[in-house]
Amino acid sequence: MCLIMGKILEIHDLADTARMLAMYMFTVLTGLTV
Repeated sequence: MCLIMGKILEIHDLADTARMLAMYMFTVLTGLTV
């Protein structure tokens, strides 16, 4: 978890990162529901 947070902090464009994470979570949740 700490490694992931470190990688996120290294990324300057947090907007794109947040968008990627949101899409990933949406995909995972959709996969679980289907």
